[in-house]
Amino acid sequence: MKHKLQPFYLLGFICPLLISCSLGAKIKLDKNNLVLKPGESYKFNIKNASDSLNLSYSIAGIININSENASITALKEGRTKFIATEEADNTDECEIVVRYDRIRPIDPLNIATIAHKGYHVDEIENTLGAFSAAGQRNFYGIETDIYLTKDNHWICNHDPKIKGMTKNISESTLNEILEINLSDNESRIVRVCQFEDYINVCSAYNKHPVIEFKEDVNTTHLEELLSILKTYNVVNECIFISKVSSVLGTMYNLKEKYHYQYDLQMLTEGSGWQYVPEIINVSSQYDGINQSMIEDCKSVGQYVAAWTVNDRETAENLIRLGVKFITTDIFECTDQFVENELFGI
Repeated sequence: MKHKLQPFYLLGFICPLLISCSLGAKIKLDKNNLVLKPGESYKFNIKNASDSLNLSYSIAGIININSENASITALKEGRTKFIATEEADNTDECEIVVRYDRIRPIDPLNIATIAHKGYHVDEIENTLGAFSAAGQRNFYGIETDIYLTKDNHWICNHDPKIKGMTKNISESTLNEILEINLSDNESRIVRVCQFEDYINVCSAYNKHPVIEFKEDVNTTHLEELLSILKTYNVVNECIFISKVSSVLGTMYNLKEKYHYQYDLQMLTEGSGWQYVPEIINVSSQYDGINQSMIEDCKSVGQYVAAWTVNDRETAENLIRLGVKFITTDIFECTDQFVENELFGI
């Protein structure tokens, strides 16, 4: 015998279904892009959130999250995602950029300029302060030299030894290195900059990382470096430079293997330059550059970059010759060479 469902049975069937649909409503953040300065906070309004809401970030150290009131506090320059999740298929996110305000340039050059070891007019070269100062100014990219410590951490430094240390970086641990104060002023503490902090600054200010290898590096460590850059979503925006042909060769092979889009430049000095056609661009000391060099490189689809140029007349002559980039300690560039939307906001 078939029984008809009574109205109260129907109500009992429909109500749980309605509750389930309500609980499954998509969560929504009130913002999906946000720019803060270090120290600033923001409280999110999250629609359709329940007690099971989970709040997280994609890159650690950039923001602090207060889960009780869905607020964040910016800690340092960088880029991360604030992620709100109910379930795997019920999530929303906001891209967070933490950076200081931009400083307008004075008398900029009409060419893409790269900040040599950061902007160290008032800061110590290759430190977080110098990179941050470069980030706030009109530069196409920020250049640094990197080395691998004994315990396999990448750090930024111009020479194979840290100031005040007798051992090479490759013979020293990260903790040993971070004990060193780079400042001559005892009341001011300036530590060696770790590679991830340099990348944080480049990402926050939309600057191309320009990374120089001064020592040979094995393939495994280079692959690990590229993995770090991929995590920060900047690997295809990088320019890698070196005098070490084995490093450039490996980086070229890895570029082909993983289909990356980063640039490679071979450092040269004086007039005895050479290049690998269709593989490596030329980064030359400025006084070794001539029209023939530039035309030869252009004929095989490559370019010439100049370093380190701090004289305006020299810079203008190089621009007329047709160099693509100028690495400099002082000269910023016009707005057209600053890609403010390189990584989004």
